[in-house]
Amino acid sequence: MKAKQAVSLSSLSGNTSIEARSYLALGLSLIKAYRLTEAVENLERALTYFTLNGDTKDIPICLLNLGHCYYMMEEFSKAKTIYQRSLQHTSFRKTNLALHAETLVFLGSTLVRLGDLPEALGVFQSALSELRFLYEPKLMINAYLGTGWCYYKLQKIDDAIKISNEAIKLSQANNQYRLTELRHNLGIYLSAKGNWEEAYSLWTACLHYYQDCGNTMLQASILEEMARYWIQRRDLTRARDICRSALECLGDNECYLQRGRLYRLLAVIEASGENAQSKHELLTLAIGYFRRVQAAGEIALTLKYADGEFPEREL
Repeated sequence: MKAKQAVSLSSLSGNTSIEARSYLALGLSLIKAYRLTEAVENLERALTYFTLNGDTKDIPICLLNLGHCYYMMEEFSKAKTIYQRSLQHTSFRKTNLALHAETLVFLGSTLVRLGDLPEALGVFQSALSELRFLYEPKLMINAYLGTGWCYYKLQKIDDAIKISNEAIKLSQANNQYRLTELRHNLGIYLSAKGNWEEAYSLWTACLHYYQDCGNTMLQASILEEMARYWIQRRDLTRARDICRSALECLGDNECYLQRGRLYRLLAVIEASGENAQSKHELLTLAIGYFRRVQAAGEIALTLKYADGEFPEREL
């Protein structure tokens, strides 16, 4: 790896600035290879040198990518802290508005994972305000995705549908992948309004796209929604089979948050079939996965399920 060779050579130079940039380059290469633990180690080294040298330009870049590592590792509390540190460096430097906006978007996504929805909505709205002055369509779409999801979770379904349709118009000219994610979420919002057939049609098209892309994580996510459709139609066998297919999609990947959601939905299915013991075991599994990623909102929701409080969308 060229980046690793650069680190070895830079350590001989005695120039900490060169060494810092070499560690940063190696960390970025390791992120692309999904060797996240090693990436964290090298980015931490780079950050130490950047801080010692007072390199205010590269510190937020290093912090942003360090936050990405923790986000991908599903260590969301750590990711939140790192993104907030990065914002402290970008908020007073208006030379890189795109970096500031990107950090806001990822902080918002992290807050969603942690269940801090009102705060997340505020962060996404701040990102959208800044992105209106930039040509960053990918970031803009991500901010729309996050904003729509927060509206949905805060029971503002009409707002979620409206902003999703706005984002779909933007995405059609820029990014098929993000367009599919937007339609994925729009299906969720439509189902919350009772438009299950339209939602299922959207999800079927999205599933085919995810399969073509080989994205097993999003396949599992959309299969979770498709299972809800069959719960609504009282076809519990088909709903159960789809949930199990979704778990198979995850394979050996950790994906604790998604696994927890699938086991929780399986508990709903078992409860509908009056299998109380299996329901309890599945909810216990779900809570265990949510605790690994400190997803307080998901844990609170799962505890309501344990008390028999199922959302209308899953009855």
